[in-house]
Amino acid sequence: FSEGVPHGEEGIRIAEELDHPVSLIYVNCSLGVLFLTQGEPDKAIPLLERALQICQSADIPVYVPFVASRLGAAHLFAGRVFEALPYLEQGVENLPTVGRVGFLSLSMVWLGEGYLLSGRLADASDLAERALQLSRTHKERGHEAWALKLLGDVALGHNPPKTQQAESYYRHASAVSLELGMRPLRAHSHLSLGELYTQMDQSGKAQKELSTATDLYRSMEMRAGLREAEIAL
Repeated sequence: FSEGVPHGEEGIRIAEELDHPVSLIYVNCSLGVLFLTQGEPDKAIPLLERALQICQSADIPVYVPFVASRLGAAHLFAGRVFEALPYLEQGVENLPTVGRVGFLSLSMVWLGEGYLLSGRLADASDLAERALQLSRTHKERGHEAWALKLLGDVALGHNPPKTQQAESYYRHASAVSLELGMRPLRAHSHLSLGELYTQMDQSGKAQKELSTATDLYRSMEMRAGLREAEIAL
């Protein structure tokens, strides 16, 4: 992340010098996604808002749902669920209409997380399954891993929790993230497994998973994730 931020900032500077709207949309969105992945949504939101504003002012509708999904995800991870949902729904509903199917599965995952946090378990489950199938159809293995993580969260959301299903999904997500080098998702998966084992009164397994998550978050300077993992530990 520390290496990525200067590249993003340089990209924005170059795009501003050229006054090139599409480049401005892309680089603001890209740097916003970097902060979003790092767990810094308050840094991501102004960049993503700017990208969306340029889409509208320069009349470039093809990027609107793509940016809207990411802006919705940033609001979601900042704890503003009901602000997030309209953007997330816009992304999922409008991406196919502008001819963009790539990244649709990831947009579905984010919307599914929004539905899960707002208590719409059935809708979250449906979107997670659809995202998983779509990611596999289009060979988007990274997005497949995020869909597996969401399916684990959905399994835990049942009353009573479906702990065996959740464990299986988290393990699968962790394995794919390790294979692909997706370290943030790997850290999230270990955190979720640690919290799951805590609920199951398996303290030894919980401590191992939470310690791994803590080490990963610390090595990436993901402060929000690190705080959550340390509290759980």
